[in-house]
Amino acid sequence: MSYIDCLYVADFFKKIELTKIDQDFQCIIPWDLCLELGTEKSRAIAEKLKKFYFGDKPLSKETLEQFVNLESDLLFNYSFYKTVKLQLEHTDDVPIYIYEFDYKRPSLFKLFSEVTEKLPGEELYY
Repeated sequence: MSYIDCLYVADFFKKIELTKIDQDFQCIIPWDLCLELGTEKSRAIAEKLKKFYFGDKPLSKETLEQFVNLESDLLFNYSFYKTVKLQLEHTDDVPIYIYEFDYKRPSLFKLFSEVTEKLPGEELYY
């Protein structure tokens, strides 16, 4: 995790009650799975997510990076892959291309801080 991520997420952590999420991990399940909370299936999915991202550790400031990974997957990667899957299911003989922005240039943000890695949004200049 980058220095800047830590700054953003640390403030986010101050605003949420980690123990409530840790005690009822079902609130993390994506809404578009259309699962009724409290059912055996929703509890099982919540337990699998928790085990995958946190192992046996509780949700806390010490597991910040795992929480960022979970939220990134739920907010961005899950929707991305679901969209691609739907496009593949509803197109015949039409290729679908997925690109990763990988141009290496000096970061504009390096001028203002000591961040060494690329930051989200830097590709928007192109």
